[in-house]
Amino acid sequence: MDFEDDEAPPLLVDVEGQGDAEGEADHIRVPITIVTGYLGAGKTTLLNYILNEQHGKKIAVILNGMDLKSRLIA
Repeated sequence: MDFEDDEAPPLLVDVEGQGDAEGEADHIRVPITIVTGYLGAGKTTLLNYILNEQHGKKIAVILNGMDLKSRLIA
């Protein structure tokens, strides 16, 4: 096989902020927050407070597999 380094591979993500496809639809940006911390730091307490507060915002929570497993075992 002969590989040529003359052409760079196409970028998967537009790094210039300019769409490269003609007629590309405008994308809606959705803010995300990732909550991390040590065991017992209060992550679940914080999430429960945010989810139970009456603020009129739509919130989605994605849990990792380890957290789901620990809930099933407990």
